[in-house]
Amino acid sequence: MASILFSPINNSKGIILFKNNELHLLDKDVLEKLSKKYYIGLYFGNFQNKLLEIPSLIDFTLAAKGIVDNIYNKPHINLQGWNFSASSTSPFVTQKPRFTLQSFAFNGMFKRTRHILSFFKHYLLLNKDLTARIFVVNQPDNRFHDHSLSKYYCDQVDSILRKRLVLHKLDTYSPAYLSNEESRIILSASKINVVASMWEGANRVIAESLLMKRPVLLSKATKMADVSSIDSKAFRIFDSLDSFVSLTNEMSPIAGQYNPEEIYPEFYIENSIKFLASSIEKIFPLKASEIIDYYYKNSCDKLFSHYLTAHTKIINFSSKIDDDVCTDLNDIRLLVKSLTQEEINISTANKPIIDRIVNYYRAFRNYAYYLKFKIRYKISSTRTTKKSELNLKHFGK
Repeated sequence: MASILFSPINNSKGIILFKNNELHLLDKDVLEKLSKKYYIGLYFGNFQNKLLEIPSLIDFTLAAKGIVDNIYNKPHINLQGWNFSASSTSPFVTQKPRFTLQSFAFNGMFKRTRHILSFFKHYLLLNKDLTARIFVVNQPDNRFHDHSLSKYYCDQVDSILRKRLVLHKLDTYSPAYLSNEESRIILSASKINVVASMWEGANRVIAESLLMKRPVLLSKATKMADVSSIDSKAFRIFDSLDSFVSLTNEMSPIAGQYNPEEIYPEFYIENSIKFLASSIEKIFPLKASEIIDYYYKNSCDKLFSHYLTAHTKIINFSSKIDDDVCTDLNDIRLLVKSLTQEEINISTANKPIIDRIVNYYRAFRNYAYYLKFKIRYKISSTRTTKKSELNLKHFGK
């Protein structure tokens, strides 16, 4: 996700960010060349199972609050509004909600869509005139997506209930996915949006939905960034099937009836970029106003920001890369050359053999992880909407 928060000007350094999964590619030679022109930040998008060894030339870390906080003895920034926000100037969709409940997410198995389907089914059986929707974005070639979800839905939901409990599955073969406008149309179609994943970094649906004047219900079983500071006006956490039902009834009338600019200012990009810039100013000899000007002059608030931070400019160091994530040393070489006009030396001795060994190891590790995850997922999938089964398999109680 290598991206630019601020470009070098005059005698001032710029700021470049890398994601923590690129850390193994950042050797001393790479960091020394980049550090001549940039302060180097390391962005954490999710929790870490163990502490990483961070080189001394990494200048600071940043993440949503609660992901890593300040555990690396580096200057650390907890991103306000997490790592993405909507703009107060963005047009809000004003369509009347079609559904009472909705889940909108990738079809990844860790999203626990089957659990959500069971929660929705239970609620709709208690409320005969209400509707709900599961909307999943599916990658057919991604083994970690739930490719049996359609069959599960047909097995669990009879033909009559399918008129009220809708499954929409969007197959996508492009990294573009959905635009912000399309996502907002989907989110605004329901009175309440529900998040119940196994884990998240900072869930985008929460921020976007709240700013669309659509309340959010979050499962207590979801491990994610700190949500304690989010105002409970339209945001609540359910910890059982009973609380899910009661909170749905409580939150439904709130949809469209609050001012998000007053209640959730931290999720607006205008506030978020000011916070980030002022935090940078406290760490480095840079002016917050210049960082903010760079952000708007480069249209990072519109089409050209990196999807992970929404505050940084895509570098486009290789036309062959869709997501700007450095995956190997050649990517790093291209990146360094595009930013510094300097070459880095990459040893080619025994490289084909080493690459082959590394690729075999990664393939084995990924497949072992996939099998472990799939078995765990199958075991945890619900077979009924009984309260005892849902509470046990989703909340562990």
